[in-house]
Amino acid sequence: MDGVKTVIDSEDPISVLQPVPVLRAAPLNLTILLGSLVILVLTVIVWPIAAFVRRRYGRPADSRELRHLRLWVGAAIVFVLLYVVAWIFLLMPVLSVKLWVYSTRLDPVVRALQIAGLLVIAAAMVGIWSLWRISGLQASRWIWIRNAALAAALLGIVWIGFAGKLFSFNLNY
Repeated sequence: MDGVKTVIDSEDPISVLQPVPVLRAAPLNLTILLGSLVILVLTVIVWPIAAFVRRRYGRPADSRELRHLRLWVGAAIVFVLLYVVAWIFLLMPVLSVKLWVYSTRLDPVVRALQIAGLLVIAAAMVGIWSLWRISGLQASRWIWIRNAALAAALLGIVWIGFAGKLFSFNLNY
């Protein structure tokens, strides 16, 4: 009726759906989330394979600074993936409408994840810092592109955290 989206629900017969702003729209945010997760998971999978190939074919070792940057970014990636997995497990009951799971006993878990969100922001800053440092080194274009993708993926998770209010310090859920 005249572009008004309504909900037909016997418990709440007067609900009216509102269009969401573009920055909170599911297509955008799901693309960012899935793209970020694909990049981060592929990095974790390829990391040991690349090390094996480097050793197997006697490729010369990267510079010490480049190895340190790779280590910092790797730690950031592992932490962010664990953070995302923790939120997924916490939010799984919502997907199957088992809302009775949520009570005040989960407050410490939610609070811990909210505080860990600050470390996720720090991990994204590590990704950006690493990209900046690699730009100053004599690293190959491939290394720069890979680190740009990793920094973008880490920033994507931060975006999802803000869009989903996962960094909120409010236990009202």
